[in-house]
Amino acid sequence: MRKLYGFLAALLFTALLPVAARAAEGELPKLETEEHIAYIQGSGDLVRPLDPLTRAEAAQIVYSLLASPPAAEPDACFPDVPQGAWYKSVVDSLSAIGLISGYPNGNFGPLDPISRAEYVTIFTRCFEPQKLDLPFTDAQGHWAYEQLSTAVSYGWLNGYPDGTLRPDADITRAEAVAIANRVLGRTGDAQAAKAGGKLVFLDLSEGFWAYGDIMEAALPHSYEKDGDRELWKACVYPRAQRGKGYHTVDGELYYVGDDGYYVRGTKIGLLEFNASGRYVTGNSRLDALLTQVVQQQTVEGDTPYNNLRRLYNYTMNSFTYRANILLPDGASDWEAARALPMLQGHKGNCYDYAAVFTMLARKLGYQARGRSGRIRTDSWGWDEHGWVEIPTEEGPRLCDPEFQGVYVRNHGLNWDLFMKPYGSTPTRYRVAGAVLG
Repeated sequence: MRKLYGFLAALLFTALLPVAARAAEGELPKLETEEHIAYIQGSGDLVRPLDPLTRAEAAQIVYSLLASPPAAEPDACFPDVPQGAWYKSVVDSLSAIGLISGYPNGNFGPLDPISRAEYVTIFTRCFEPQKLDLPFTDAQGHWAYEQLSTAVSYGWLNGYPDGTLRPDADITRAEAVAIANRVLGRTGDAQAAKAGGKLVFLDLSEGFWAYGDIMEAALPHSYEKDGDRELWKACVYPRAQRGKGYHTVDGELYYVGDDGYYVRGTKIGLLEFNASGRYVTGNSRLDALLTQVVQQQTVEGDTPYNNLRRLYNYTMNSFTYRANILLPDGASDWEAARALPMLQGHKGNCYDYAAVFTMLARKLGYQARGRSGRIRTDSWGWDEHGWVEIPTEEGPRLCDPEFQGVYVRNHGLNWDLFMKPYGSTPTRYRVAGAVLG
């Protein structure tokens, strides 16, 4: 199938006579190389650097970088590029000037991934061709050999240590941005981007190989040149696309502050956010296990309350009761230490159930804490017990996953102990001699 696509790509990118005609007349399309505009943006504060670049996204990049973008022509359309699609105008515009074309069946394939060879071929049509004998084993006889030769000669495209160029491999969004920057002569200023202190993309770490390239492409800035180096003078950092407050994204918790940016290296109540803007517990193993549970048990985009209920049900149903060390009445700051072995061994007592749910609730932005005290019902007197307390605008709410998941279930009772006000349940709670509610 990949060979078939290569054959179609050959038809797609070599029979562009209008471009060849303009090149002969010295009318190659010009790219904007002086003004360093932003030409990529994320969605939901995610830039997806490792995702394959689609043909529509490639068209958007190239169109954004043209010095004089053409208007779309009414008849420059493809049956699979519908009216109202975000990419329609750019696809039609580039098609009108011959920078891109469709498949032999008349379609454009906007959502298909674009290969490394196809991507650089578009840029080669804005420059004079260069000839270079390519040493790469997988470039010999390739349909885009001349275009690949031009791209390697200009320094846009590099090979791999194994001696291959991988022209038919899908190009990632990070690779596409890095190549576009080389085409434009934009070297980026990763240190300036980091020194700005703003977390722009949640899925882009400062240690990622293309961090500087992606920030160069995403942040409009003024600059000056120091030899081959680019030094940023001023930069515009876009505010978070998500609103103020807590956001759980792919199992990780972030917080957008009053200024519209994600907080970094700070503490909000009980929640510590690291330099990457993520909530952390101080134990990397516990962080990983909590993230895994949140990824598996919650529904991204649903309300925090509904997802909290899911995590409560998970805590009730995923562990087995086993006697364990009791905690002193009124003890505090024990949640993380008890949660880790419970998540690893899946057996424990009421304090361990409470510890797990406390830490999971914090992953959703709740200022949850474990309580150590006493519990009683109409059937017995006060007994040692651990549960979870979550503050709300209406007052504290109790959650008791162990008692509901073990005692209530085993006795066939219909008690709900999730997010209930103290004093409203058949259970009563006491800490250090003071009855709650």
